[in-house]
Amino acid sequence: MRVAAARLPSLEIAVGQRRRVGGVSKVSGNLMAGIKAAWSISTTFLRLAVELRYRETSRG
Repeated sequence: MRVAAARLPSLEIAVGQRRRVGGVSKVSGNLMAGIKAAWSISTTFLRLAVELRYRETSRG
């Protein structure tokens, strides 16, 4: 979001994948873990959106 708001160029780079060291996902198949992960991602997104909007309006 910060890169897009600053209108900076971005590039998507493919990276390799490997098997999870612990063997099993901590989120997949666990409802509470999924809800916590979704909450964390959502609050981060909203916090950054509000912060960027505040910066834009305070610049004039």
